[in-house]
Amino acid sequence: MKELRVVPAYGRDYKSLSAAKADWEADKDFRINDISHPDDGRYVNRPQVPEDTPVLLRYHNERSQGWLREAKKKGKASAT
Repeated sequence: MKELRVVPAYGRDYKSLSAAKADWEADKDFRINDISHPDDGRYVNRPQVPEDTPVLLRYHNERSQGWLREAKKKGKASAT
């Protein structure tokens, strides 16, 4: 599945990925920032994004990026 690219919403910005992840987990809004996505410009938060969708954030004046939710690795589950 293609990742969802987002930026902070409502003028917020982050100097660290950990601060952004805290707001993501607190269900704060982020804006979809991907001209190839049909919902470019729409605001979303964690509960609105399907669990299997990786989410890439651009932050620190869009000079840095990091994963709010990484892609799940495909493969066999290990038996214990």
